[in-house]
Amino acid sequence: MAADKIQPVLSDGYYLDNFTCLVDFVFTHYKPLLSPEEQHFYNQFTALPQNGQRLYIRLLSRSGEYVRCSKINYREIENIAAALKALEQSELVSEALLENLPDWLAVFTKKELTSCLAVSVPEPEIAVALLTTPDLFGGCPLDLLVNSDQILQVQHRHSFVTYRLLFFGNLHQDLSTFVLRDLGVRKFEQYLTDTSTLPFQSRQQVNAYLQYYACTEQYDEAELAGPDSLIALSKQLPTSHTTDPALRRRIDRFTNRIARQLERFDYLEQAAVLYRNNTRPPARERLARIEAKLGNETTAFNQCLQIEQQPIDAEEKEFAQQFASRLAGKIGTVYLPPEKHNPDEITLQLPAFNLPVEFAAALHFAKYGKCYYVENSLIGGVFGLAIWDIIFAPISGAFYHPFQSAPADLHEPEFLLQRKALFEQRFDDIRNGHLSKIVLTHFYTKYGIKNPLVRWSHLNRNLITTALKKIPASDWLSMFNYLLLDIRNHRSGLPDLIEFPDDGGYRLLEVKGPGDRLQKNQLRWMRHFNECGIKHAVVLVEYTDTNLITPQNTDNRLLDSTDTND
Repeated sequence: MAADKIQPVLSDGYYLDNFTCLVDFVFTHYKPLLSPEEQHFYNQFTALPQNGQRLYIRLLSRSGEYVRCSKINYREIENIAAALKALEQSELVSEALLENLPDWLAVFTKKELTSCLAVSVPEPEIAVALLTTPDLFGGCPLDLLVNSDQILQVQHRHSFVTYRLLFFGNLHQDLSTFVLRDLGVRKFEQYLTDTSTLPFQSRQQVNAYLQYYACTEQYDEAELAGPDSLIALSKQLPTSHTTDPALRRRIDRFTNRIARQLERFDYLEQAAVLYRNNTRPPARERLARIEAKLGNETTAFNQCLQIEQQPIDAEEKEFAQQFASRLAGKIGTVYLPPEKHNPDEITLQLPAFNLPVEFAAALHFAKYGKCYYVENSLIGGVFGLAIWDIIFAPISGAFYHPFQSAPADLHEPEFLLQRKALFEQRFDDIRNGHLSKIVLTHFYTKYGIKNPLVRWSHLNRNLITTALKKIPASDWLSMFNYLLLDIRNHRSGLPDLIEFPDDGGYRLLEVKGPGDRLQKNQLRWMRHFNECGIKHAVVLVEYTDTNLITPQNTDNRLLDSTDTND
């Protein structure tokens, strides 16, 4: 039996190393964009002794900005009293002001607060009752409670928000990203990050991002308040620096969310206004639906034709074709939707194996050659290996920090547009017979490193080398180009199995058990296979009995993620 894998152990100061990595990166690369307060925050923090730095990070990582001194206890921090003094001297923490009592009353427990009341009060009303009690500080229990402990306020939380934004490019990631790296859960590619390629180039741009995130934090409250509050919120979104593609995408996505909720409130005209200024799916789809609902079928039909001619992605195009077909009859016009592709079907009658239906079918086809369960891992994985260096090329705005598994624009039209020359050269290399060398080189040199298109646990050398040998370069290029058209949607929906019969060639097989049917993304791929002459079929499995059979021997022809990589 192989020895158990040794799990890495985090050092006591791992969080200080990670925090320092983050703020050093931002200060080094973005100092001209930082406000005086944000620069002061960095200088004060880096001047602290190590224990002071550790304690500040611990306090900053808490959910609230107020803390009771008696509750501060971290085993790895020596002499917490001295560390606190250093923090107070550096103004990174300060004593909580009495006038801010409503903000920091939550540092006390329910039991402590209840002890200050002469009568029983429901839990949600305890704080209100305490704060509205007459003669609040006239020697009452709350006065004693407040003075029983020192309450500190952690300063510069907003400064660190800006540092997080500049480092991650968003505010939903935090220092846990480093922990995943430190524990060996994720290995990241080493790509170039310098001031010439970093996304943020001005303070105005940074402020626009901060304004956007401030709006997203207000959404739940605005939704509860009603449609007028949602409309007002949409008007607070930043209008400057929307030429930044990443910010534009986020604003459009958030605007879609607001508009969709306005639809639910039956504010159709107001929702339509937001959709008209938004090209991110499903904005144009929703606009067409609204126009039809308002009785403007001709306008909705023309909207569908426009989408069909210039779709943003595959799903939007498919909607346009289906909805235009429905509207054509209502407005008395002719619309010819694309012909449906009906893939070949193979009906298999199999005993009920104690295996997933895909594996049971693979065992059947393995009698006539090699058959692999691959689903979305093979074609997408080979594509990811073939363009590895292009994915991680130093393109302006693609990488915010050293811990990304993909460029920020991977699922956007800009991904191809900004790397067009690189793709043209790579596809020329493939036409000239270099695909195997490129793919296998990246397979061996990059194994285990995060890549959004490569599922390492589902790939092995035998599968890849067989596929590279059996599938013509023209077919690989056809599938790669189709993936590039819409990576977000086309990276899924690929067939379950790939078969390499003993008499040559290959075939892609989608397996369906009783009651299962093809999904839209699967049909899209099969339509593409049909157009390009790539053999494919749908395998319909019918069980001949209900007694489960556990196969004893797969003849080594059903290869999955359990294969070795040597």
